[in-house]
Amino acid sequence: MGALDFLVILSFIGCFLQSQAQSLSCHPNDFQALQDFVRGLETVIDGWESESYSDCCKWKGITCHSSSTGKVAELDLAEKKLSGKLSESLGNLDQLKALNLSHNFFKGSLPKSLFHLPNLQVLDLSSNYLAGPISTAINLPSIQELDISENSLEGFLPKSICHNSSSLRSLNLQRNYLQGNLPSQLGNCSSLEYLFLGQNNLNVYIKLLKLTQLSLRENKLSGLISQRISNLTNLVQFDISSNAFSGTIPDAFHSIGKLEKFVAFSNNFTGFIPLSMSNSPTLTTLNLRNNSLEGFLNLNCSAMVKLATLGLAGNGFSGPIPDNLPSCQALSTLDLSRNKFTGQIPESFKNFHSLSYFFLSNTSNSNLSFALRIFQHCENLSTLIFTLNFQGEQLPTDPTLHFKKL
Repeated sequence: MGALDFLVILSFIGCFLQSQAQSLSCHPNDFQALQDFVRGLETVIDGWESESYSDCCKWKGITCHSSSTGKVAELDLAEKKLSGKLSESLGNLDQLKALNLSHNFFKGSLPKSLFHLPNLQVLDLSSNYLAGPISTAINLPSIQELDISENSLEGFLPKSICHNSSSLRSLNLQRNYLQGNLPSQLGNCSSLEYLFLGQNNLNVYIKLLKLTQLSLRENKLSGLISQRISNLTNLVQFDISSNAFSGTIPDAFHSIGKLEKFVAFSNNFTGFIPLSMSNSPTLTTLNLRNNSLEGFLNLNCSAMVKLATLGLAGNGFSGPIPDNLPSCQALSTLDLSRNKFTGQIPESFKNFHSLSYFFLSNTSNSNLSFALRIFQHCENLSTLIFTLNFQGEQLPTDPTLHFKKL
């Protein structure tokens, strides 16, 4: 063997040994923590019982850090039909960055240790059967996304929810049984953009200026909507449906120049649609059905160039149907049912080219034949509902009527 061959062999052996040293091998502490987690399960995790059982870095759903430490960085077992209780041992995965156990059948309480992981950026335990309170002591300095929605959690939202969590961007707590006042300390989440609190029993005062999405639906909230809503200048989606808000909708939306969706159905609002809303160039969805709004319907369609869905059913709007609605050039879904509209369908609806779905049940309109002759010109119309309308009139037998997509 020549010297050159010997050097090549030495080089190969050196590279092999180096790669072996750098290969991932489960850290003993993390292995023990995961073993304790498995003991709390009532189901088997596919792929965790194999010849590499002692090396957790090779288990399905686990990603270890790229260094040779063998510390678990990610644990993703979403939608695995797992059941059982969550072990406090998960809190011993001290280098964990992401934990996703969503859409399973876990029950019992939330492990307190999960709220003290210094490197955790994403925690998703949504859509399980977890119950009891949220830990009152929370210290997640790296957290960016926290989702424990669609469980059976109860009690109050901890004041420490934003303690040392300045990077939190998304907080989803909807569909639980949380109650009481929203803590003012939530304002310490200075980076929060997405806040979902719907279907709880919370009392809410919001002072989070970076919010882009806010959902408060089904919270039994009541009283007036404050003019201070105008301070949420970055809102894109705002949902306060199925509460007990009353009074007029404040004319405070001029400063919310990015708002695309305002959903406030099933409340007790009265009065008119505010001017700052009926002139909005950014709104795509306006849903105010099942309130007590009244008077003539006035929308500035020349300004509302993006409005695609308008839901006003179940109010007290009266007078003729506005003839300028076809000027809302993006409007495809229009529900005016259960109001007090009278008169004929406007002839301008012949030019309602964007309209796909039109609902006009339980009103007092007249001249069904004329209405059908108008709507046959709407080439994109696929759904037309006139239930309990055009009282005393017969469906015309006009053979010339033709609907392209109906």
